[in-house]
Amino acid sequence: MLFPLFLLSPVLAVHAFGKSAIDYQFSGRGSPSAIHDVLSRVLDTDSREIFDLNITGSCSEAPPKDSRSRLCFDIGPGREGKVGIRGTSGPEIAYGAAHYLRKYCGMGFFWNRTGGNNILIPQQWPSPNATTIYRATDVSYFMNVVTFSYTFAFYDFEHWEMMLDWAALGGVNLALAYTGQEEVYRKVFNKFGITNDEFAQWSNGPAYLAWSRGQSMHGIAGPVPLSFFKSQWKLNKQILRRMREIGMVGVLPSFQGNVPPEMRELYPKANMTRKKGTAAWIDGCDPLFGEIADTFLKQVIEDFGTDHWYEADGYFNMHDGPWYSLASKEKRGRSASSNPWSSPEEIPIDFDARAHAKAAYGGMNRTDPKAVWLYQGWIWRGWGADKLPYMKGFVSGVPEGRFVMLDMFDESIPEWEFFNDFSYFGTPFIWSVLHNFGGNSGLWGSLPLLNSQPYDALANSTSVSGVGFAPEGLDQNPAYYQFALDLSFRASPLELDEWPKKWVIERYGAIMDKGKLIPISESAVRAWEILRDSVYGEPQKADFFTEKNHDALFAFPYGPDKPQPDWYNISRVLEAWKALTSASAEISAKRDCDKAVTGHVCLKTLRYDIVNTGREFLSKVSNRFLEQLENATTIGEVTEAWGSLKEIMQDADTLLCGEEGMRFKEWLDLAEKLGNSLGMGDYMILNARAQPTTWLIQTEDSTRLTGLLDYANKHWGGMVGGFYLNRTRVYFEHIVADMKAKRFGIRVG
Repeated sequence: MLFPLFLLSPVLAVHAFGKSAIDYQFSGRGSPSAIHDVLSRVLDTDSREIFDLNITGSCSEAPPKDSRSRLCFDIGPGREGKVGIRGTSGPEIAYGAAHYLRKYCGMGFFWNRTGGNNILIPQQWPSPNATTIYRATDVSYFMNVVTFSYTFAFYDFEHWEMMLDWAALGGVNLALAYTGQEEVYRKVFNKFGITNDEFAQWSNGPAYLAWSRGQSMHGIAGPVPLSFFKSQWKLNKQILRRMREIGMVGVLPSFQGNVPPEMRELYPKANMTRKKGTAAWIDGCDPLFGEIADTFLKQVIEDFGTDHWYEADGYFNMHDGPWYSLASKEKRGRSASSNPWSSPEEIPIDFDARAHAKAAYGGMNRTDPKAVWLYQGWIWRGWGADKLPYMKGFVSGVPEGRFVMLDMFDESIPEWEFFNDFSYFGTPFIWSVLHNFGGNSGLWGSLPLLNSQPYDALANSTSVSGVGFAPEGLDQNPAYYQFALDLSFRASPLELDEWPKKWVIERYGAIMDKGKLIPISESAVRAWEILRDSVYGEPQKADFFTEKNHDALFAFPYGPDKPQPDWYNISRVLEAWKALTSASAEISAKRDCDKAVTGHVCLKTLRYDIVNTGREFLSKVSNRFLEQLENATTIGEVTEAWGSLKEIMQDADTLLCGEEGMRFKEWLDLAEKLGNSLGMGDYMILNARAQPTTWLIQTEDSTRLTGLLDYANKHWGGMVGGFYLNRTRVYFEHIVADMKAKRFGIRVG
């Protein structure tokens, strides 16, 4: 028996839990009971009859010599014939249980709108081999501040529960808890003279809250009913309660300096921006900043409790971050010759940057002496070597181990490796991918890079303290995100040749052959081999534009955003689509499926993948017809191109409507349900319709479209065949009318 041997193991005394580069202890959090509840919900059976779960101080085997973490789990025979899982905290035992279910039972766990979970309860639970697995780094991070608008905007607790269950089984132990902060801000700003009406006018609507929380966009879709703030505040209390039960650390907001514009008149001597029509930002070194920061964090802790992690971004010197800037034109990398310093020690400290970082952290630390500051590093991307003194000054303004940088776009612009692997001057950082902008639909994400870059960082930087992902929107590319989750527990790169077989087993199931699980469908394996080598096979680093979607299914005709060049042969995606369709028959013959629920395709996961792969193919094919439409010179050519484009848009819409995870209706239903519970259904639906289309709400009085038009577009059934098809039809009619009238100016109406 594995577990009784733990009591005799000399490893316990020798390998006590070590201290991370981050001044924080993740071990011991959560409870076995909460993880049993997670497993019971997901498996739809009592996991206490299956698993013997325990939290322990250390594992049965010593950590690898190069390990940066003492967080781990053991799998082996448990008490009373159950499967034994012991781990150093709730997320480790949750991941350990999921590891067992994936490896020994052919199960998989995915977002509800990407096919849901693949669950197949065996007649007899397999006995596992004794195994010990350590985390590569202490932190497994998940979320982005804007995910709360692009994905979570209309979530109720039922949806949050499913999301947290998924995160727990993926081993996530650090995530943002940003919901409901407006109610805290309302109470705080009341104390500084702002009325409820003024706050409601200043705050954004439900689909746009991310941009009134920490950026310079206010009053969008306002005024916001105060009952909505209160309901979200209550929801976040539920979310945090569940996170703490699981052992997941919730990162709470800290004051960033942006305040309602009425504060300019209330505090005329305060050092804040005063340009009318813009957001008001208080300088971090101004006494008013400290007063509000202290009041805010005290209220946050009173309302939500604390796990001592807080998030805030910016420079805190009254300047907005360069949110939309891309990388600097200056050559930046390991061999960059423009760096005038030969070592980090030679770089001087910018004391103004240090003072502002110290002031921002003081807004956390004065109230919570254990505060750890998480900082999204997006705004640092465009800086060159001339700003290294500022960077050094900024990170030196916070005590060692209390400032953690989220290096959030590492698949494209890994900041840590610039200037000869400067790694934020030894500041702990989380290696992270961003991967998705606006929740766009599309198959992308380089598995070769995901399988190599984190290990490059670990080999070349001593301050890597975590791995994670920070997508703007979820519900896409489940294969990529499962691969990213596993990085936390994978000590070395995976053999990619074997990955499709493992993925098919988890995604669709397996059959037992001579005591070994083998994929349930060879056609499915072939499909994923093709997808691995095509859409997921790009070996080059991504950029902002290759992780956005401007394909013709919703492209703005003659607009500035053109379809991206393909980095793969689309005929290969057609092959994968056909192979997945063939896999349906193979799997139906081997699994007992409820076709009344799943339709002609046996598994929901397979149905999603068939529709998603078909969507990818049709979206790429549509681009040639958009090009024909834009280049047409006669009415006949225009009409022919429009007919082809219309047909493929209608076909795509029919396909998408066959998968519930790809229907516009699902998003609208969430908004309507939340709105109806508060007596504001139409208001919520208006938010839900605008954000993924025109972005800003358009009315009869609107005179222009925002540059963010289509930023959050989706290949959703009902949207492609509705909004986007009709918009393109208008442009077709406009072109024909111009040609008939012999008006040959710019073709943008």
